[in-house]
Amino acid sequence: MKSTSSLSLAAHGRDLRIDFARGLALWFMLVDHIPHNIVALLTMRNFGFSGAIDVFVFVSGYAAAIQYGKMTLERGFVVAATRIIKRALQLYAAHLVLFVIYISAVSWVAERYRAPISSRNTASSVCSTIRYGC
Repeated sequence: MKSTSSLSLAAHGRDLRIDFARGLALWFMLVDHIPHNIVALLTMRNFGFSGAIDVFVFVSGYAAAIQYGKMTLERGFVVAATRIIKRALQLYAAHLVLFVIYISAVSWVAERYRAPISSRNTASSVCSTIRYGC
């Protein structure tokens, strides 16, 4: 028999307070990365040991625990565990795709805007300058 308190916690839909806390943490992360910003004086990093990223990770984990806890109560552990693994693999695949795109963009920009090689900047002339003090 399942306890009524755990069922009542998992029976509700999306909690807007959690979404608000995540959004506020994202806003604080954005504001903290803008240099010389007066609004950054009001963010969490100035009032404690943790910053907005810590709050974001904690609240996101809490939201995932509520969602997958509800699924565990309704469908069982095996179904919830497979959904968690499926979601983790989706996020990992997205991470790999974005990383490849990032590396491609960086290499394209490096190739496009590299400095031309002149006779004064070759490795042999640099080595001879260092060796002989010229």
